[in-house]
Amino acid sequence: MCSIEEFIWASDLLASGLFESAEVQRKAEEAIQKFKKDPNVLQRCRDAIESENIPSHAYLFYTFNVLKDAIVSHWTTLSLPEVHNWLEVILHFAAHNAEKLPSYVTQQLCNTLAVIVKRSTIAADPWSKSKLIESVFQLMKSETCALRILAFSIADALISEFADIYNSNLQVTSQALKLSKIEFQSKDLPQIFQILIQVLKDAFCDDVNLKTNSEVGLFAKRSLSLLEQILSWNFLMANRYQMSEVRESFKPGLEWKQIVLASDAVEFVLSFGLNIPHNEELCHWLRCVVLLSSLNGTIFSNSSEQVGYLLKFTDFLTTKLLLNEKLSFNHAFEVSATVNKLCVNFDKNVWLQLPSSVLVSFFEKLCSFSSKVCQFLCSEESQNDDHVFRDAYQLLLNSWVIHVSDNGFAQNNSQITEYCFTLFSFYVQCHLAQPDGLRNEILDSEIDETEESDRKLFVDQLNSVAILGRNCLEKSLPLMKALLDHTVSKLLHCLTVDRNSNVDQIFEDLHWVILISSHLIADETEGETPAIPYEILDLSLRMCDSVTHDSIVLHNLFVDYATASKSGHSFDAVIHLVAAVFNYLCFEERFLHADMSSVLSPEVSCDLLSILTRLSESYVLYRNDALSIDVSPSIRIIFGEESGGGNWMAEKLLNKVLLNILKYNSEPTVVEESLNLLLSLVQHNREAVLKCEVMNQIIDLIANHDQFWSSLSADCCRILMQSLLIAVQKKPEMTQLLLNNLLLHNFEACMLRNSQKKRADTQFDVLRELGLVLDLTKGAVRACHVENTDLIFGASFKVVSQFSQIILSNVYSEEIVVCQLDIMYDLTSVAINFLTSNQLKMLLDVICSFMETLKSQGILKMKSGTSAKEDDSFISRYESILGIVLNVASIESIDVFGTFNPEDSAKAAFQILNTILPSMNAELLKVPQISEVYFDLIATLFEFNSSRILENLTSEVFQFVMLTLNDALQFGNQSESNQALKSISFLAQFGSSLSQNSGVSSSVIVSTCKHFIRTIFKCLINHSISNENIEASSNAVFNLILLLPGDVNEIFAAVLANLIADDPAANEKVVQAFANLTAPIVNTGSRGDVKRTGTIFKNRLEKFLDVLGGLVIV
Repeated sequence: MCSIEEFIWASDLLASGLFESAEVQRKAEEAIQKFKKDPNVLQRCRDAIESENIPSHAYLFYTFNVLKDAIVSHWTTLSLPEVHNWLEVILHFAAHNAEKLPSYVTQQLCNTLAVIVKRSTIAADPWSKSKLIESVFQLMKSETCALRILAFSIADALISEFADIYNSNLQVTSQALKLSKIEFQSKDLPQIFQILIQVLKDAFCDDVNLKTNSEVGLFAKRSLSLLEQILSWNFLMANRYQMSEVRESFKPGLEWKQIVLASDAVEFVLSFGLNIPHNEELCHWLRCVVLLSSLNGTIFSNSSEQVGYLLKFTDFLTTKLLLNEKLSFNHAFEVSATVNKLCVNFDKNVWLQLPSSVLVSFFEKLCSFSSKVCQFLCSEESQNDDHVFRDAYQLLLNSWVIHVSDNGFAQNNSQITEYCFTLFSFYVQCHLAQPDGLRNEILDSEIDETEESDRKLFVDQLNSVAILGRNCLEKSLPLMKALLDHTVSKLLHCLTVDRNSNVDQIFEDLHWVILISSHLIADETEGETPAIPYEILDLSLRMCDSVTHDSIVLHNLFVDYATASKSGHSFDAVIHLVAAVFNYLCFEERFLHADMSSVLSPEVSCDLLSILTRLSESYVLYRNDALSIDVSPSIRIIFGEESGGGNWMAEKLLNKVLLNILKYNSEPTVVEESLNLLLSLVQHNREAVLKCEVMNQIIDLIANHDQFWSSLSADCCRILMQSLLIAVQKKPEMTQLLLNNLLLHNFEACMLRNSQKKRADTQFDVLRELGLVLDLTKGAVRACHVENTDLIFGASFKVVSQFSQIILSNVYSEEIVVCQLDIMYDLTSVAINFLTSNQLKMLLDVICSFMETLKSQGILKMKSGTSAKEDDSFISRYESILGIVLNVASIESIDVFGTFNPEDSAKAAFQILNTILPSMNAELLKVPQISEVYFDLIATLFEFNSSRILENLTSEVFQFVMLTLNDALQFGNQSESNQALKSISFLAQFGSSLSQNSGVSSSVIVSTCKHFIRTIFKCLINHSISNENIEASSNAVFNLILLLPGDVNEIFAAVLANLIADDPAANEKVVQAFANLTAPIVNTGSRGDVKRTGTIFKNRLEKFLDVLGGLVIV
C-alpha cells in the first residue's frame, strides 16, 4: 500500500521531471501504481479532493489521473447514484478552484469528467451527460473569466473524448464506442454548438472592441477554438460506421439542418470575425470560416438549399473578405482554402444557378486576388520564406482548375477563358525579370540552389497553370512562342555582342519559359499511355483553314526558323511553339559544336531535354489509338510516320543525345537527362529509332570505346545500358554484341585485374571497374523482355554467379554490396516472369550461396558502437535482402501458368531466412521500412507455405519468428498486428488440416497455437489490438477455435473466474455471449459461404467483447 506521503513525493517528483537516477524515477512510478491498485483508491481520491489542505498542484494532477482510471476499472462495482455523486463532487471542486488551478491540472480534471460521462453514456445513463452540458452552459454565462475558461475546457475534453473511437481506455468494444459517438454527434454536439453561438451573441455586439479587455480577448480565443473543434468533427455515418469521406470538412447529418441552415448561426460567424484585431483569434475564426465553407452531405435536401448557402458565401467573399486586402493577404492560406472548399463541395449545376452578376463579380475579385497572391508567391520564393503563399496559390489554382476543367461550366461562362489567360499570363510575368516581368533580381547563388529542383518542386503548380493555359490556347501558345523567341534573341545578343549583360537573369527567364511551355503542350506520361493533349488537337483542327499545310514550308520552320518565321506564312500555333523550342535546340548545338558548352546553362539544357522527352513520348510518331479526336494536317506532317516527319524528328532528337554525350559530358545532370531522352525514344519508338543512322553511331560509340563509361555516373550507366538493350531487343545478334562488348568484356577484365592486384591503387581501379560492371548489369536486367531474357540472363548470370567470389576476395565496398543486392532484387522482380524453371533454380541457388557468404564475412552484422536505427547501411542491406526473400516467397502467387516448381522457391526462401534471421536483432524491427517488409514476408510465407515451415526453418529461426509475431500482436502498429494475425490464422488452418486429413497433429504447431489463442484473447479483452484489425482478429480466432475447441473453454473459464463483480445477471450475459460465439455456423452451400461465415463470426466476436467490456480484470 502506498502512503499519502509517498504519493505526494512521487507526484511532485514526476511532475518536475528532475530525477537523481533512473532508479528514483522507477520508484516514483511504482508508488503511483501502488496507489492505483489500492482497494480503497476511490475513497482516498475523494479525501484528497475534499481536503482543505492540498500539498501541491502536482498532487492534484496525479489524483485526478488515478481517479479517472479507478472509476473505469471499478465501474461495475459503482451504483448510478455513486457515479452521479462523483460527477457533482468534481464539478463542485472545479467551480470553486477554477481561478487557482494551473492549466495542466484543469485539463486532467476535465478529462476525468469526460471519461465518467462517456462511460455513463455507454451504460445507458443519460443523466450524467445532461448534467455536464447544463453545467457547461451555466459556466459559460458566468461573469467570471476563470469559470468561462473552465466551461470551454470541459466542453473541449468532452468533445475530444467522444470523438475517439480507437484509443479509448474504457474497456469497451469498438461497437460501443461508435454508437456512443453517433449518439453524441446527433444530440449533444448540436446542443453545444447552439449554446456556444448563443453565448457569443450575448457576449459580443457588432461594435465591441476586443482590444479594450484582455479577458474578452481570451474569451474570444477560447470560444473560437472550441467552435473550430466542433466544426472539424469527423462525423461517423450511422449504420455504416464509416468516417466522412471528405477529410477536414463539415459533414453533419439531417439533425443539424435547423441549427445550420434555418438559423442565422452561419451569418453570425461570418460577420463576427471582421472586427477581431488580434492575429491568433483571427486564425481560429478564419479556420471556422473554412470549415463552414466545406459544408456538404445529407444536410442539404435539394439544390436550392445548396444555392442559397453558396450565395451566402460568395457574397461574403466578394463584398467583405476579398475586399479587405490587409486581412486577406495576411491570411491568404485560409482565404484560399475557403474558396477551394466551395469549389470542391458545390458542383457546376449549383454554381450555374447563381445570378450571373454574382458569378461575374465573384470571379473578377477572385482573379484579382489570385494574381496578387501569385505576385507575393514570387517574392516569397526569392526570399526563401515558409511557403505560405505557395500553398495558398496552389489551392487557388486547384479551385480554378475545377471550374475550367468542366466544359459545361466554361461554355456557360465565356468570361472564364479571359480569366484563364489573365492568370496564366500573370504567372508567366511573375517569373520573368524586369522590365519584361515582375521578378526581382536573383543572385547567382540562388539560381544554383533553386533551378535544378524547380521541375519537381513546382510540379503541381506548373500542371495547374498549364490547364489554365490550355483553356486559352489561342492566346497562351503565341505568348509562349513570342517570349521564347524574345529570350533566345536576348541571350544570343548577350553572349555574342553585349557581354556585360546579366546572362544569369536571361537564363533564369529562359528556364521558366521552357518549363511552363513543356507543361502547356505535353503531359507527364509516367504510368499512362502517352498522348497529345485533347485541347491541343482541338485547337489544331480549328486552325486548319487559316494555316499553311505545305510540308516544305513546315519543314523549313524547323531547319531555318528565323527565315521561315518571316516568310509571311501562318503556322499552327503548337507547331510554331515546338519550332521555337527546336530553334533553341539549334542554338545550343552551335555552341556545342564550337566546344563552348561552358557558356550554356546546364539547368536550362536540362529543361530543354525535359520538353524534348515529353514531345518524344506524346508527339513523335504519335499513336492514333491513344488520341481522342482526329489529327490536323500540320501535326501529321511534322510528327507523323507516313509523312516522314516523325522519323526526321526522332533522328533530330537522337542527334541531340549524341552531341550532348560527346560535347556536354562535363555536366553529369545534362548527360543523365540526355540518356533519359534516349530511353524514352527507344521505349516509345523503338522501330523508328533503329532505322536512324545516329542510333548506330551511338551504339558503336558506346560498344567500342571503354573510356566513354568512365565519365558517367552510376545512374547514367544503368539508363544507357537499359536503353540500348530495349532498342535492340528484337535483334538477338545486336543484343549479344552489346552484352559481350560492354558487360562481359568489362567483367572479365575486372576479374583479371582483381586476380593480379598487388597495390592499393590497383584495388581502387578494380572497385571502380566493378562498380561499372554492376551498374551495367543492373541496366541489362531492367531491360528484360520475353524476347531477350535468355541472352540477358545468360550474361548477367555470369556476373551474379561470381558475387560470392567477389566478397571472398575482399574486393568490395558498401556500395558494391548494395548494388549486388539491387541486381538480385531486380532479377527476382523484373526478370522473374520471363525465366525458365531451370534458370530460376540456378538463380535461387546463387542467391542462397551469396547470403551464406555475406553472413560468413560478417557483412550482416551491425557496426560496432551503433544501434540498428543509426546504422543506415545495415538498414539498407536488410531492407534489400528481405525484399529479395519476399519476391522469392511470392513466386507461387504470380506463377499463373505453373512454370516453376513451388518447392524450389519455398526452399530458397526458408534457406535465406535460416541464414539471415540469426544475425537480425529485434531492434531492427523497430525501423518502419524493415518491419513493413518483414511482416509482409512472414504473412506471405504462412499463406503459401504453412506446410513447409517446420521442416524448413531451424528451431532457432522458428522461435524468433514466433516471438516477433507475439510482439507484433501486443505492441505492434496496426499494419504489423494485421500481418501477424493473418500469419497465425494460416498456421491454425494448417494445423486443422493436419488433424482432419491425416490424423497427425504437430505438437509444435498445437503448442504454438495454444499460446497465440490466449494472447489474442487477452489483447482483444485488453483492447490492445486496433479496432481496425477486427476482421483479421476474428479470422484468427475462428481458425484457432476450430483447431483448439478445448482451449477456448479453458480460456472462458478463466474469464468467468476474473469477473470484477459477483453478479449473477452479468455472469449469465457472458455465458450466453460465449455460447453464441462458439455455436456452429450453418453453411448454405453457396459460393459466398466462406465470406458469409467470416462476417457472421466477426459480428459474434464484437458482441461477445461488447458484453465483456468492463467486466473482466485485465
